[in-house]
Amino acid sequence: MNHKYTEEHLAFIEMHSMGNNNKDLTKLFNEHFKLNYTKSSISSFRYAHGFLSGITNHGKRLSPATEFKKGHSSWNKGTKGLTSANRTSFKPGHKPHNTHPVGTVMMREDGYIYVKVEETKPSRFGWKALHKQNWEKIHGPIPKGHKLLFLDGDHTNCDPSNLLLITSGQMATINKFKLTFNDAELTRIGANIADLISKTYQMKNEVKS
Repeated sequence: MNHKYTEEHLAFIEMHSMGNNNKDLTKLFNEHFKLNYTKSSISSFRYAHGFLSGITNHGKRLSPATEFKKGHSSWNKGTKGLTSANRTSFKPGHKPHNTHPVGTVMMREDGYIYVKVEETKPSRFGWKALHKQNWEKIHGPIPKGHKLLFLDGDHTNCDPSNLLLITSGQMATINKFKLTFNDAELTRIGANIADLISKTYQMKNEVKS
């Protein structure tokens, strides 16, 4: 079902996104507006507008102080939601009041920091991972089949000195043998070990062929 959202809906989702995952946000939304929108619809809408929950992939909240508190009355309590187009519905070419300007930096639920680099439709495509942007400013585009490894294991440390360019094969080996550490130098050693393992497998396969 193709649900339509009003500016009132958008404001509610923006206000309640912090601290709520998609399941909880959908429940709050439907209870407030007496609707039956699906979780996938709410999830797609909030993602398109960059509304984050502040919850990492480990289930931890990033900023509890900013979360919507239980029992707190929202600004539009008692208003009625609308499911069809009306004077407050989004119209083609209309730009929401809370559109993030180019240069906005935010953390998403995957634990990575993103920066808005251009205006696109839908807006979610105009973002780029900050660590990739920082690395490419110095070294140029990331080659195909390569990834960036955070040497200290901290995905919020996007300084180019904390990033190591490795192949996808190396990354797979690093993950398989758990060769990443909180210490940058140890992770470099782990990457070298992964490279040796990958080359060893490659040599064995060449001998067999």
